[in-house]
Amino acid sequence: MKVRFKPRIRAHAVLNERVAAYMRTADHVGARRRMVAKTVVILSWTVGSYALLLFAASTWWQVALAAVSLGLAMSGIGFSIMHDGNHGGYPGPAWVSRAAGFTLDMLGGSSYIWSFKHNVNHHTFTNIDRADSDIDLNGLARMSPVQAHKPGHRYQHIYTWGLYCLLAFRWILLSDFQNMASGLSGENPFPRPRGRELGLFVLGKVIALGLWSGMFFVQPWPLAVFGMLLTAVVLGFTLAIVFQLAHVVEKAKFPEVSGDPARCDKDWLTHQLETTADFAPRSKFWNWYLGGLNFQVEHHLFPKICHIHYPEIAKIFRQTCEEFDLPYNCYDTFLDAVVSHQRWLRKMGSGWSPSPAPSQTAHV
Repeated sequence: MKVRFKPRIRAHAVLNERVAAYMRTADHVGARRRMVAKTVVILSWTVGSYALLLFAASTWWQVALAAVSLGLAMSGIGFSIMHDGNHGGYPGPAWVSRAAGFTLDMLGGSSYIWSFKHNVNHHTFTNIDRADSDIDLNGLARMSPVQAHKPGHRYQHIYTWGLYCLLAFRWILLSDFQNMASGLSGENPFPRPRGRELGLFVLGKVIALGLWSGMFFVQPWPLAVFGMLLTAVVLGFTLAIVFQLAHVVEKAKFPEVSGDPARCDKDWLTHQLETTADFAPRSKFWNWYLGGLNFQVEHHLFPKICHIHYPEIAKIFRQTCEEFDLPYNCYDTFLDAVVSHQRWLRKMGSGWSPSPAPSQTAHV
């Protein structure tokens, strides 16, 4: 599914110029050092948790603590290392970003497929049904008012949190292979990997399989199964909820488009501002752990910039949005965003849909 947006507005050019001016004077050496230090900390956390899980944990509660720590550490890799890497935003030469991006393959996903699902479809067609696969739960839950409502959705504000726990299982065991077989990401085709990329895809799956099954060679199988499942649950839930807080909340919009190609009645900048939300912008903890994903608005407009710069770029965004009277969605705290996401799930589960309005739907 392809979507066409209205021509770029002047504010977009002004924003680009201001961010470019900031980047010309930014401390890139300091940002590189901070990213290297952060990467070392998160990878050490991950390796340490994995070692504890395999060689030190000998009781159920010890396995549980180590598994939770490992799941959170692996999520940290996803937020702060692989995410910047696969966007080409990790400081340094291109091969450094590619190496950082490959950490996703080692966790069990595919950086090649992810780049099409996330970088292309999600970042371009944010919150547009059938184009953005991030809001598609295969009918199990209703994320957008454009999606069909089913009777079972009335309970989705309860059970969807459980579905989030299954994300890692689906990601590792199912979705990549489905995408490879169909050649589709959502409803959009993508070129299947060949040559080196195909080799990296296979290598990543082999490494991930070895790492995920490592416990079975060391621990008794009941503890191994428990540790592996709990790690995957923590990883899936943490990744899912963070990405949902930026888009599936009350302040975000879900545009309805139609036609072939479909047309959106907004320019791309306004579309991104309306469909995306920042959260906890003043929290140093969340900014560090989430790799700047709490500055999702800034990330969507400048995905190739290292997240270390997002707090400063956010100031430019606020100034520009106020100057041009553009929307800027933000939740003050992480909890505020979680509560808004829960309310939105309940609202969508009730079958609510906005009243049709000519300004919200464009026909060819």
